[in-house]
Amino acid sequence: MLEKIKNGILKIKSTKKWPTCTLIACTHWDELIWYYIFEYLVNNFDIQNKILQWNLNLVIWNLKAMQGKKRFIDIDFNRIWNFKEEFKKTYEYKRAKQIKNIIANSDYVFDLHSATNPSPFFLIPEGKIDNNLLKWFDIDFIVKDILDFLHWKPLIKYVYEQNPKSKTLVMEWYIKDNTDIKKAIRNILYYLNYHWFIKYNIEDKKNNSIILDTKKAIYAKSMNINFLYTNKPESFQKIKKWEKILEDNWKILISDNNYYILMPTKPRYIWEEIWYLLK
Repeated sequence: MLEKIKNGILKIKSTKKWPTCTLIACTHWDELIWYYIFEYLVNNFDIQNKILQWNLNLVIWNLKAMQGKKRFIDIDFNRIWNFKEEFKKTYEYKRAKQIKNIIANSDYVFDLHSATNPSPFFLIPEGKIDNNLLKWFDIDFIVKDILDFLHWKPLIKYVYEQNPKSKTLVMEWYIKDNTDIKKAIRNILYYLNYHWFIKYNIEDKKNNSIILDTKKAIYAKSMNINFLYTNKPESFQKIKKWEKILEDNWKILISDNNYYILMPTKPRYIWEEIWYLLK
């Protein structure tokens, strides 16, 4: 169905020197939102004939993983962007080297992910935040600053470091049914229309998302600590003021306000980040 995306890349070029937008997808094969969005844009929406005088790239990153229906081949593609020598022989490292210039030379980059566990729909912006754009997204949460505190460099952070003028976004989208797929596609069309890459009839009503500041939330993984909000992991669990957050052999931490926990998992590294919640 996606035969037009040769070697995992479809470039729609303008004859003039116009801005370039790159939609990145398939960091992991099992994040299937990429398939529905790209299939729609290429085969149903016929985007090649609806682009204005701009440049658009559709990029399937982990092509071999997609073809083999594996999450990744040698190493998680979202952990490769430090380009460490120890990973030089891996497929993901070589693939990243092949196509890194595409993103470094893009003015707009949108990294499309889909959560494999139940999760709200959320965006992660990097660099200067365009609040007018964010209002158009039909999405639950906008998570600020989280990329600055990760223990690894994700692709979108690499993009911004290479090209600080670029406007970059990450989308995490959990698919429950066809309604979620249609919603995701509509958000992409909103995004492309907002930046004048296509002409799309946007509804007048703007959407209200909850904006989360990562410095006021737990997003870390922790180890060997009784973290009270990981018994049933669900993204964005609420903490109320004065609630007990965690306890170990040394102390008990109590929340000083109402917060959200971002992406809780089994414990690891909790003491490095718990203080962001309590600051």
